[in-house]
Amino acid sequence: MFTAETFRAQAGRANRYVVSIRNQPSWLLKLVGLVWLVVFAGVVLLLVIPATIIALLVFIAGMGVAAVKRAFRRSKEPNGALDGRRNVRVRLPQDQGA
Repeated sequence: MFTAETFRAQAGRANRYVVSIRNQPSWLLKLVGLVWLVVFAGVVLLLVIPATIIALLVFIAGMGVAAVKRAFRRSKEPNGALDGRRNVRVRLPQDQGA
């Protein structure tokens, strides 16, 4: 019925399972890995979120400065708000050729 070869084959298979199970990380190692992952993610979030907010504020401030500069530049052009003339159309040199 059962021979020595059968028992050796089953023992070899069982040995593989035991070795595989022993090579799995313990619950303590899994807990340490999870804690490390949470701490790493927390540090990354503490650095990335403020950096993103600061970059957004700098971008908005730059857009505001550019809009103010554009408004002042436009107001000094001919027929602009600060031109000082009323009901006068300024003819630019490129307009005179046509």
